[in-house]
Amino acid sequence: MDDLDRITYCVTVARDSVGDKIQTLPALKCLEVYHHGPYEGFAEQREHLVRYAQEADIPLAGTCRHLYLESPALHLDSSRYVTLIFLPLAE
Repeated sequence: MDDLDRITYCVTVARDSVGDKIQTLPALKCLEVYHHGPYEGFAEQREHLVRYAQEADIPLAGTCRHLYLESPALHLDSSRYVTLIFLPLAE
């Protein structure tokens, strides 16, 4: 589970976007939670997912990812931010 200490921050882009920083993530099974509100709550949400996986004996692997869905680019009020936080499942 050491890789889960790493975090990747992601934003969605148009399908035809190009550039050296644009990557297509592979499909994967994961545990996820939608975080509503300021970014300061990310660590707590991540820890909640990890605890749930441990209690349910669900093996995790890979890097924790934060996908920004509603962000400062769309809202000045941080209470309106929506971020998908997900942890990949081990295969």
